[in-house]
Amino acid sequence: MYRAYNAIIAAAELNGYEELDPDVLCFKYNKDKYALITNNDTDLKHVYDKYKHEDNCIIFSVEELFRCIPQHLVDAKEELTQANFSPTFEKIDVKGRDLKSYDFECGIFCIKEDE
Repeated sequence: MYRAYNAIIAAAELNGYEELDPDVLCFKYNKDKYALITNNDTDLKHVYDKYKHEDNCIIFSVEELFRCIPQHLVDAKEELTQANFSPTFEKIDVKGRDLKSYDFECGIFCIKEDE
């Protein structure tokens, strides 16, 4: 198994792929685009400098993503979690183009935990 894994890694490197830093996660979205995610804002400069040449790729920190979540949705998730549910955001729709008047709609999927 390790031999097969090492062969895959070697083939990827031969094709020009580089291994990501251990503190960077990669997620695919919109079928052909990628997001590189790091934990902290302080890591963003390093990640930008190292990966800015990547095509179809955006870079975020987890802290940055948290700032994008409206406070009322964070409050709802906290309340549902405290009520023994396991809420998961399925989708957040933003209505309107004017940044000052965004109207958010959120679909939350919840699973009641066994008590």
